[in-house]
Amino acid sequence: MKRRTLLLGAGALALSQGLTGCDSFGERRLQILSLAGAVPAQLLELFRKTNSELIKIQELTTPQALFNRLRQFQEPSNGGWRLPWSSSPQPADLVSLGDDWLAAAIEKKLIQPLDLRRIPNWSNLSPAWQQIGQDAEGQTWGVPFRWGSTVIAYRQDQLKTPLTDWSDLWQPTLRHRLTLPDSPREVIGLVLKSLGASYNTPDLGSVNELKAQLQTLHSQVLTYSSDTYLQPLLEADSWAAVGWSTDLLLAARRDPQIQVVLPRSGTALWTDLWVRPRAAPGSAPLDPEPWIDFCLNPTAAAQTTTFSNGTSPIPLAADSADAALPSELRNPDILLPTPAILERSERLLPLAKDTADQYNALWREIRRAAADHR
Repeated sequence: MKRRTLLLGAGALALSQGLTGCDSFGERRLQILSLAGAVPAQLLELFRKTNSELIKIQELTTPQALFNRLRQFQEPSNGGWRLPWSSSPQPADLVSLGDDWLAAAIEKKLIQPLDLRRIPNWSNLSPAWQQIGQDAEGQTWGVPFRWGSTVIAYRQDQLKTPLTDWSDLWQPTLRHRLTLPDSPREVIGLVLKSLGASYNTPDLGSVNELKAQLQTLHSQVLTYSSDTYLQPLLEADSWAAVGWSTDLLLAARRDPQIQVVLPRSGTALWTDLWVRPRAAPGSAPLDPEPWIDFCLNPTAAAQTTTFSNGTSPIPLAADSADAALPSELRNPDILLPTPAILERSERLLPLAKDTADQYNALWREIRRAAADHR
């Protein structure tokens, strides 16, 4: 199961509808397909003030939906925009894609390489960030513009002791009160991390106590969900949840009793990238590089970090950019973690087939044993 994003209420949907209003007859706008909330209205307004290019954004709610739409672009009868003056669908010029979907998009020839000569602000990215969107030959297929993490959220009105790390999920007060992602990679990964191992451990059999700790953690779980896990937390059916920072920061803003924490021992990191769909036969896509370049300038980076619940990979300048941030973002927290926590955190790297089979087999065993026990 890949990372998902869940919209909270009608506000985000209204924003999406506002950004995708009708074009005037004959206009051709840069068509961008984005994860919901990844492009805040403030960023779009800034682009419109500083660029003459027309732009239109459509939002989808999950990375899976974005990947599916990329595939549909190669089959125009199944997806895309229908322009007012045309009966044939128009593929997007640019799509946001999670880093864990990039390899599949390249393999299936759904996207095309980007022209870095037309992205001067590419140099604002550190080499480590640049590599996330590159293949083994160094060709660039995606440009990182936002990142986040797997975090813990808990209800302060139900738990007397704050949660600070993965090990706190085993405390007795959380029995049948914990919500976890329906994801073997995330759940087995956090158990590995709690035992001092890596999310990307190639041989699960090499980690003592992994299976026992996973079984014990399972007894704490109220439900597993990757897309409906916020509602039990908001309604206090669950007292703690593991999920993605973008979702849980929204939940915390909705309910002040929800506290979000980044585990001290480190966590999993994810990245959203801009990718260019492979042009469908007969289509005439616009050049998306100006938008990508805009997202990599320090002013736009500050807007992304302030308003999207994610963090731009472009460092915030101590003078101009930091001054634009709300005061709560100027100290290390979920959006701006300390270097020590970042050093202990990891991207979820692609697994070899035999390793992926180990994860899936252990996951099925734990879930099946619990079901048989009931």
